[in-house]
Amino acid sequence: MENVTSAVGGVKKWRVLSPVVGRDGKTYFRQMGIAHQNQDVSINLYLDGLPVNGKLQMRPWDEVPPWERKDAKPGQLALEERPRDGAPF
Repeated sequence: MENVTSAVGGVKKWRVLSPVVGRDGKTYFRQMGIAHQNQDVSINLYLDGLPVNGKLQMRPWDEVPPWERKDAKPGQLALEERPRDGAPF
């Protein structure tokens, strides 16, 4: 096996997200769990829940999600600015 880590980009930890369409028609991502890469390049998923729409997406853990960014684009609220009640979905 040559270059084992290149099969998944060398990433060892992933966010598992589910795209959810809000009432406003925009797509929001709900974190559903985490994933870890094993030495043999297989991936273990640890889910906190199951998506109703059956869709999951994995993104590298190093990538900062939009809700944690301080320089979020207009319409994307940073985590501390988000309302705690009244989620759009």
